[in-house]
Amino acid sequence: MPRPARVAGVLIVVFSLFFLGCQRRATPPATTATTATPAVPANALAAVNGQVVTREEFSSVKTSVLNYYRQIYAQFGLDIQQFLTGARGRMFLLDMEVAALETLVSQALVKVEAARRGVTPSEEEVAAEFDKQYAQFLQAQGLNEETLSVLLQLQGSNLLDFKASARKQVADGLLYQKVAQAVAAPLTSTEADLLKFFEENMAKYATEEQVEASHILVQTEDEANKILEQLNAGAQFAELARLYSQDPGSAAAGGALGWFGRGMMVPEFEEAAFALKVGQVSDVVKTQFGYHIILVTGRREARQPPYAEVAEQVKADYEQKVRGERFDAWLRQAKDTAQVKVYDPLLEAAYTKERNLDRALALFEEIRKAGKTEEKYLAFIVGTVYEEKLEEARKEREELQKEPESPARAARLAELDKTIANARTQAIAAYREALASAPDDQGIKLRLENLESSP
Repeated sequence: MPRPARVAGVLIVVFSLFFLGCQRRATPPATTATTATPAVPANALAAVNGQVVTREEFSSVKTSVLNYYRQIYAQFGLDIQQFLTGARGRMFLLDMEVAALETLVSQALVKVEAARRGVTPSEEEVAAEFDKQYAQFLQAQGLNEETLSVLLQLQGSNLLDFKASARKQVADGLLYQKVAQAVAAPLTSTEADLLKFFEENMAKYATEEQVEASHILVQTEDEANKILEQLNAGAQFAELARLYSQDPGSAAAGGALGWFGRGMMVPEFEEAAFALKVGQVSDVVKTQFGYHIILVTGRREARQPPYAEVAEQVKADYEQKVRGERFDAWLRQAKDTAQVKVYDPLLEAAYTKERNLDRALALFEEIRKAGKTEEKYLAFIVGTVYEEKLEEARKEREELQKEPESPARAARLAELDKTIANARTQAIAAYREALASAPDDQGIKLRLENLESSP
């Protein structure tokens, strides 16, 4: 089929992504203060300004982050599981865990701000938004609720749990929107602002050449020719698509693919579709997915509309941009001043690494020296952090060498040389230790070989 195949195995991922689209994630700040809390609940993973983040919440968000990457990789025909094995896979997973924690810290800060400002969405607002997005999702996926329920059961889930999870994500998305609107106010835009924004983003409002098409996909040329004969004899295209098409994403909709521009379909399919007139049916078209018969049902020519024609949309887009920038700035400041305590030592060290590399190294070394962790790849993780320290010092040295000579410059260069030498030595030692416990791990071998062969 011309688009990536939809299979039951990735539907749960798609569902999660659809509803997670309501949420915003901010760029991590440079620093975050940490503090202890007097009493730590047994299921607590972290505390944000005293507000507990549970391990259950963390597990749920971590799954959503993993599903996001799983779907991205699947679009390129890759199984993410092959990237989650060995030392490098553990680092990948640890990065996802940090991303999940970042999301939970943001959520906690947003919830507090929403309560302070009194902008929490009502149950009626959440219900209305959920119903709208749920209906849009079913339509976009070509599903009805009965089929969705069956697919969820095949994945070991059920419709009730899915709706509850999706409703929560919609509620979180609305909460973010309301806080973004509150922290961005007052928001005004002049005609000059809007005209400038339009001129800088004209391509966004241009309409590219598009066609609306339906297709029937089968696996043999003989099947396709027999269907084409029926069409030529007067059979209805949509009915034959429902009967014979093997594209699960469009067959139930009579083969309808909707509107698409150039570059969205495989070349053979695109060339045939754009060569047809409205109402015209193609001959049999072979692609990597099989044999297609294409019907073009609409066509739009490329066009650049004048500002006056899209003024309302420009205003909405401009204000959304400004609102997003102000919200991100607010969230960064809120994180800068937040008191965040992470109760998992390894996750605390990894979370700290995004803010203070030296402090993170100290935390990782504390874990390493204590010898109480069950983390199989701790030595490898420590090695990667020392490599980051090495690269950080090298970059500073390169920039410093561009400056005029001075005693201060010379002294700093000498310090950096010591830092580089020490970080390289420590990274190599850590990788050798990691390799001793996992001698067949190619990821460790490659990192060690690259580092040992570099100056």
